[in-house]
Amino acid sequence: ALYRQTAPHSAIGSSGSSTSGGRRMFAAELRGAVDRACWQQREQRAIDLIAYRKALHEFGPVVMDVCRREAALGRDECQISLYELLGQACNSPLDLFEHHSSVLRGLFFSQQPGGVLELPSWKNLSCTVGEFAQALGPVLAESMRGHGVEAEFARGHRGGAVLRVSWADSSSEKVCKGNLMMTCRACLSKQPMERLEPGGHLI
Repeated sequence: ALYRQTAPHSAIGSSGSSTSGGRRMFAAELRGAVDRACWQQREQRAIDLIAYRKALHEFGPVVMDVCRREAALGRDECQISLYELLGQACNSPLDLFEHHSSVLRGLFFSQQPGGVLELPSWKNLSCTVGEFAQALGPVLAESMRGHGVEAEFARGHRGGAVLRVSWADSSSEKVCKGNLMMTCRACLSKQPMERLEPGGHLI
């Protein structure tokens, strides 16, 4: 009789203990899943940012080629429209985002605090060529200054983006072209004369 009375209590206690243990295991399982998801999101965020920065720096050689062409024409500076630059580097500027979604995600993360790990829905994750050009400008200016030339990024009117690059030697005499024309006796070409400053000599 005593067994029949105590057995049910023992069974209830065992069931409650197992239920409590099951709850703890389930909670631990959920916390583990959250930790794994956050780790994967942080890793993917780092990968996307690397892809984005790599895409930005890939435009550096294109800018250097433009500067070389301008220098070959006797110019010591140039202005580069970043819209046109994007058009030269890609068949269509938007291809950069359509075929390299990691670059687009990296652009989004570059504009967010470090703790942001989740992306918005793909419908809200978009980028215009202008937005990318605005992000590209400061990176290119810094990169070009690293090559020993002067570079400045300017946001033009109506959202335009222009990179100004100059490689003039400030230690040399400044040459100013005027409206006084002279025919060269060697090549017989007529060109504006140049005045050297300081000094004022005409050549």
